Amino acid sequence: MNSRIHTLLLSADVRGSWEYPPDFNWESSVREIEKHKGALENIMSAELELDANAQDASFFADIYQLETSYAASGAPQAVIYHFALRFSNYGRLFTLLNESACDNVEQRQLQSCIAYLEAQGYVYIPVSELDCPYDGVNAGEISPITWWTRYFDYL
Repeated sequence: MNSRIHTLLLSADVRGSWEYPPDFNWESSVREIEKHKGALENIMSAELELDANAQDASFFADIYQLETSYAASGAPQAVIYHFALRFSNYGRLFTLLNESACDNVEQRQLQSCIAYLEAQGYVYIPVSELDCPYDGVNAGEISPITWWTRYFDYL
């Protein structure tokens, strides 16, 4: 793992808190993400969806675009992301899911989305850096997990 990323992950960690830190405010966090959704849609030149209904998770929201074939099917059972920006409950961290499924134009647009969010004070963590054993302040209190689970997954 990149040492700068590792330091960022460690700095957001809170002893004894698994889903969210004591000072996390879900409502204000969602309101803030809602404010940025339009700018992200402009960057992507596409309508995006916001799902802020994560429960029992270390993240609170995804801004995403569904896979085209799935979106057209009207299927109600599962969500298949074309890509998603996922926002952690911790440290204003966010990551990008499924970037490899995007074409070159979309990948450039997503890099612009990342730059936009970073300019708003969010901290981008590449998903590739998260598949490492969690070694933060709560290590040993739970069965082995990765940094992905710590900040961006259902618990």
